[in-house]
Amino acid sequence: RRQRQMCIRDRICKLAQEGKAIIMVSSELPELMGISDRIIVMANGHQMGEFEREHFDSSSIMQAAFGKRQ
Repeated sequence: RRQRQMCIRDRICKLAQEGKAIIMVSSELPELMGISDRIIVMANGHQMGEFEREHFDSSSIMQAAFGKRQ
């Protein structure tokens, strides 16, 4: 499984280097924070927060995920 994850991550990084946008959906916050330039949190069909890499904060992102608009 680890080998497969690295392969997917490598592909995502390659596409991003080519200037392509990637939408990644995951409930694994460390994974998202490790690979994303920006995280947009959706809850109940609404955007609850938008975070740029330099402002990633797991506590704020989780608060947004549970309905506290950022």
